[in-house]
Amino acid sequence: MTEQDRPDTTGSPVTKSAADIAKLWDAIAPSYDQQIEDDEVQNNAIAGQVLESLHCDPHTVLDLACGTGLTVSEILRFTHPQRLVAVDISEQMLKQLRNKHPDDPRIVPIQASIDDYLTGCNETFDLITAVGIIPQLPLPGKVIEIGSNLLNPGGYMIFNFEPIMLENPDQDAHEYPFQNSRTGTTKKVRRQHPDEMLGLIQRNGLVPITRQRYSPVPRYPSQKVDIVAVKKPKTNM
Repeated sequence: MTEQDRPDTTGSPVTKSAADIAKLWDAIAPSYDQQIEDDEVQNNAIAGQVLESLHCDPHTVLDLACGTGLTVSEILRFTHPQRLVAVDISEQMLKQLRNKHPDDPRIVPIQASIDDYLTGCNETFDLITAVGIIPQLPLPGKVIEIGSNLLNPGGYMIFNFEPIMLENPDQDAHEYPFQNSRTGTTKKVRRQHPDEMLGLIQRNGLVPITRQRYSPVPRYPSQKVDIVAVKKPKTNM
């Protein structure tokens, strides 16, 4: 799911403001899928297409900010993992996920902030997905930096970000306010220059496999999102 207007979950431990936002998402979780917005449908559908194109067979998977399980559904559609760890700050979002997959022992829901989970994680994965997270974090590179250490050699990471497009005056700012129509709250969304993201990927020993640019909301065609798949080499390059 996208984390539009979710808290900056890079604080450790979870701050009171983050806990308050978690309660807010807890409140809308039961009707979340019925109120889902265009960008969330598109982001997860594109992530599924990218995953399908990789033709990978991960045994262990980590989905960050899983919400009600939109990305989880795409993962299970195109792969057959033995263990799928789904992390979200909202307990009620995780409840919706469990309701969708009540008898699937592969799925391990964990309530935690992104930072708390990543910094305390002691297992590794063949696939890590982070759909809708990067633009909402104060340190966008942290997911990639820590995630690269949690990837097994030969493993993949799929994430998206909003690119700075210098040719488009409406999309050259590093950040802008975004108002979530369901919560009525506003949060800063951060854009990244594609070359800077490429440098970050390469500095962390990852190899870009594919990058696709798309418009997540049809009524706002000027808004663009890049989705990226990267791979951790099996041997040092």
